[in-house]
Amino acid sequence: MEFEAKGGVNGADMGNGSMPGSDPTRASATQADRASWFEAMARAWGSGLDKEAEEVVQLSDEMQSGEGDSDEIGNQVEFQAQVQRMSFMSEAASNSVKTGGEALSSLARRN
Repeated sequence: MEFEAKGGVNGADMGNGSMPGSDPTRASATQADRASWFEAMARAWGSGLDKEAEEVVQLSDEMQSGEGDSDEIGNQVEFQAQVQRMSFMSEAASNSVKTGGEALSSLARRN
């Protein structure tokens, strides 16, 4: 399943804020429609976390090679802050994917 980049979260098309396929003339969205927003959300989180991981690796490489600021403690603090930011994002991604999955599961049981 492909998603067009239309300026949504990290390029994922999240539409107009409603669930994809949620046409008011239809009684309910199909299973494929429900999966598409969930997959788009997961891909957006993955893309954001990839960027954070690249930054952590870059900072680590700079610290090991001695590049960047000569302030070694400052580099370590910046690295720790970036790792913590990635940790926060990872936890938020995990929670949102888990909650979305539970919601889809609940919807599937009702239909």
